[in-house]
Amino acid sequence: MSAGDLAAVVVTIASVAAVTAFVLMAVRAARAVDDLTEAARLFVEEATPTVRALRETLERADVDLDRLDGLLDTAETVSGTVESASRVTQAAVADPAIRTVAFLSGTRHGLRRLLRRNRGRPEQAPGGG
Repeated sequence: MSAGDLAAVVVTIASVAAVTAFVLMAVRAARAVDDLTEAARLFVEEATPTVRALRETLERADVDLDRLDGLLDTAETVSGTVESASRVTQAAVADPAIRTVAFLSGTRHGLRRLLRRNRGRPEQAPGGG
């Protein structure tokens, strides 16, 4: 066997080893792709109902938010109405009540003074005097 033959045998063995390594790597890559494909299929099977449920929940939440917005608008309107009614009531009741209390207080003071003056005077006879 000559050096050229020996080199050809070594190159052939190295080539067969390299091709075998590439084939093994290709088989492993194909298995990995199959595993990933199966995982993606399972994910889609399990995620689809969850996404549907999430979408339904979001739609219900949107409806509830619309209702809440309407309730807030109504509450704001009622609050404004109550505030107006409160101002009207205060104007209608408070001012006359304050005047009545002031009048009664003044009357009380006046009566006290009058009674004090009358206590200090001697009583007159009923026929005039």
